Amino acid sequence: METKIITLTTNTYSRAALIKTKLEDDGIECFLSNVNLVQPGISFGVKIRIYEKDLSKALRIVREIEASHGKDSLRGRKSAYTISRILVPVDFSNYSYNAAVFAILLADSLGAEVRLFHSFFNPMIDTMNFPDGYTYQTNMAEVYKELASVARKNMKSFMENLENHFKNSKYVKIKLTKKLVAGSPADEIISETEKYKPGVIVIGTRGAGENPNEPIGNVTSSVLENTDIPVLVIPENKKYMEIGEKINLLYTTEFDESDSESIKKLMAVISPFSFKITCIHVASNVRDTLIIARMKDLRSELKEMYQNLHLECELIQEKDLIEGVKKVVHKKDIDLIALTHHKRNLLYRILNPGHAKKMIFHSERPVLVFNP
Repeated sequence: METKIITLTTNTYSRAALIKTKLEDDGIECFLSNVNLVQPGISFGVKIRIYEKDLSKALRIVREIEASHGKDSLRGRKSAYTISRILVPVDFSNYSYNAAVFAILLADSLGAEVRLFHSFFNPMIDTMNFPDGYTYQTNMAEVYKELASVARKNMKSFMENLENHFKNSKYVKIKLTKKLVAGSPADEIISETEKYKPGVIVIGTRGAGENPNEPIGNVTSSVLENTDIPVLVIPENKKYMEIGEKINLLYTTEFDESDSESIKKLMAVISPFSFKITCIHVASNVRDTLIIARMKDLRSELKEMYQNLHLECELIQEKDLIEGVKKVVHKKDIDLIALTHHKRNLLYRILNPGHAKKMIFHSERPVLVFNP
């Protein structure tokens, strides 16, 4: 039986054609995908696909080509990802207050502004989930006006509490703005993300009144599934007065081609700090030559992109991903966990909750989630 087909690398068309020729000269069967058939010469993002059994030999050939021809102009380029705005969805619960405190601390280090965003119930759009206290009201305009008034008062109190939290600190100098809208929280957060264009979204694990037995709240889950912006999820029980100058980071990899892009965004978040990254892959058999080769290649690529990067790469022997991560978190005293979350179809999500959601549920550390 043939081994499965995998993506070796992604390049410009010209570099992909060169690699394909070299691979075939060495007897490695391969083919290209994502080629622009009309104008292949200007195509980019071309994937080179091979059989998994040939990976180790193929990686060696790719490295030899890069040594003699240099990095591909697109593959090796590390375009800037900057964070000047941070969006913090709030519902005035302790969860969102904790997220707002962390966001302000982060913004101070990044020189970014923070927007507190709240979406309140709109009775003129959705009457199916109408609050019991207003069930028999007939004047929707008056109800809307009262709900908006309550939201404004809550936001004012929320911001005053934040100011008191930092009253003896330099962090009150952060540019802090607010916005209130009427509508469904998850939908309005996504809409605001598209308008405000934050570099990162900072959000609590769940909102007020949401089931504490669920892995994460419905709003947080929906945001994770429907945005391409990095989402930093703050645990419910951790209280923050400062962010340490030195940060120990854990990045979990499944050896996806989006790793380098995710780490580029991670660098933008942690750029003001002194940090060390521990990159791990959790597997039931860490002696597998394929896994070893992939980790070696990822380490080489990251060290080439970031020459001064303080990086450790480890293969963790463990059947369960969460258990493997827990071991490293306690052993390395990890401050922040980062991972890439791949969107899947609805049926798969129901039957197999994503690693990101499991991680957030079990973690006592902030979890930074990237959506490729």
